[in-house]
Order: sequence, then C-alpha cells, then structure tokens
Amino acid sequence: MSTKEKQKHTSEQGTREDPAKIERIAGHTAGLVEDLKSWLELKIEFVLLDVKEEMKATGMQAAYQVGFFAVLLVAGLFGLIALAFGLGTWLGNPAWGFLAVTGLLVLVAFIVKWVGKRKGTAKEAATYDLRVDDAPPKLSGDGAPEPLAGQPPQQLKPLKTSELTTDNHAKDQ
Repeated sequence: MSTKEKQKHTSEQGTREDPAKIERIAGHTAGLVEDLKSWLELKIEFVLLDVKEEMKATGMQAAYQVGFFAVLLVAGLFGLIALAFGLGTWLGNPAWGFLAVTGLLVLVAFIVKWVGKRKGTAKEAATYDLRVDDAPPKLSGDGAPEPLAGQPPQQLKPLKTSELTTDNHAKDQ
C-alpha cells in the first residue's frame, strides 16, 4: 500500500470511529456536567443551611439579651421605688422620697448628656478636614517654600554657628 492509500484507509476508519468517540465523549461530558450541577446545588444548599443556623443562633442570643435587659429594667424600677419609699420614710413623707429620686434621676440624665456632649466635641476636635489653605506649602526647586498668592517671599537669614549652641548659660552670664 502506498502512503496515500494508507491515509485514505485510516481516514475512512477514523470517520467510522469518530461518531462513536464523539458520542462517548459527549456522554462523559454530560455526566460530568450533571455531577457538577448536583455538586453546586448541594454546595448552595449547604451555604443556605449554614446561614440559617447562624441566623437562628444570632436570634437566640438577641432574645436572651432582650430578656436579660427586661429583667434588669424591672429590677432597676423596683430598686428605684424602694429607694423612694425608703427616702420618704426617712424624710417623713413618701412624696419627698419620690421627689428626691426624681431629682437624682434628672441629675444623672444631665450628667450623661454633658459627658456625651464633651466626648462629641473631643471627637470633632480630633477629626479635621483638610482645606486648600491647610495644605503644606509647595516647594520650589531649591527646597524653599513658594510664597502664597499675594504675599511677599520670605527672606531667610543664615544662622551663625554661635547661634546653634545649646548652652545658653554663657549668654545669661
């Protein structure tokens, strides 16, 4: 057989086998795609279940905290009432006790407001916004700051080495 005949023979065999190979590859690919789809669906379902569990745990924690603070509020209320009755008995009239407790609560409220206001101003003082006027001066090529618009350039005088000494006692004497 010549090379042309061999090529023709192999190409005929290849065309006979090609549909079978293609079908087999297509079957494997379809199976792989189905496996990938099911894996992705399971992964999404797992993530959703995980999120639901976290939400449930967060909800339970929030419910416990609300319950705790509700009991704490009721206990504080009873404590204030008991304090008012105790002060009223000590002062001779229950109304005076309730008035004293009310005054104490108003004083605490004003203190809390004052402290919050001071912290707010301290926070505002700590934060600042940069404006064009606050920008650092631009430096010229020689390293000296350029003058601002409308201002004359600053004249710098050179320092003498005698001015650089840190021993100021000699000047004082």
